[in-house]
Amino acid sequence: MTTHLQIRNLPGEVLDVLRERAAKRQLSVAAYAREVLIREAARATMEETLVGRRVIAGRRLTAGQLKQLIRGRA
Repeated sequence: MTTHLQIRNLPGEVLDVLRERAAKRQLSVAAYAREVLIREAARATMEETLVGRRVIAGRRLTAGQLKQLIRGRA
């Protein structure tokens, strides 16, 4: 399931950096931001790692998860 996210009051300098990085990868700002957020959400926090509620970053993706990530780029 996908949903929308709107970010308000983002400093202009941050948006400039995101635009530049997205352009270098030939992505829209939205596609680049989506990748950044997906990558961040996949990483366990220190607390989650210590509590053991999630597998730490670097885990292997299932075929279904990989397909979802690829579809998100389209």
